[in-house]
Amino acid sequence: DSFNYNIASHFPGIAAPNVLSEAAWQRLLIYEFDFRMHVEINHGLYAKWKLGFGNIDAGTVQASDYGADGRTGEWSRVLADAKFGHTFDTSLGFGYRIKLGRHDETSLIPLLGYSYDKQTLSMRYGTQVLSSCPPSPPFPAGTCAAPLGNVAGLDSSLKALWTGTWLGLDFETKAFDH
Repeated sequence: DSFNYNIASHFPGIAAPNVLSEAAWQRLLIYEFDFRMHVEINHGLYAKWKLGFGNIDAGTVQASDYGADGRTGEWSRVLADAKFGHTFDTSLGFGYRIKLGRHDETSLIPLLGYSYDKQTLSMRYGTQVLSSCPPSPPFPAGTCAAPLGNVAGLDSSLKALWTGTWLGLDFETKAFDH
């Protein structure tokens, strides 16, 4: 998996880059455990539930700062390890089974549900590989380069959360009659 996060700059009255700072997580290896269940509650009323936990076991992240539009004028870049994150998601949906065919061997189940998804991405053990003086404005005059090499104490995280309703359709059929 991969994930990009960027900050657009907006300083009233000052020309600034359209992307000021960006972090890009790449090649994330996520081991996930999912528990899924569906039950028919009463005469066709159908419920579907999912619960998932994940651990990010590998990946990299690049954090860059830009001085000009279009991700140009890069003046700072840190490469770091991204393997200390995790994921969590759960979903619950309800529907009604519509039986099709002469012997009710096939069903369609329209569903309406709600989903909650959380992802915590990490950035640790970084190395500063590009460092120069940022442009001014929007940065204060005299702000200058960090030293190249290991970034001592780097331990940052980004927590992303998605929630919302969803629509779905399950299809079931009996392949063999026992």
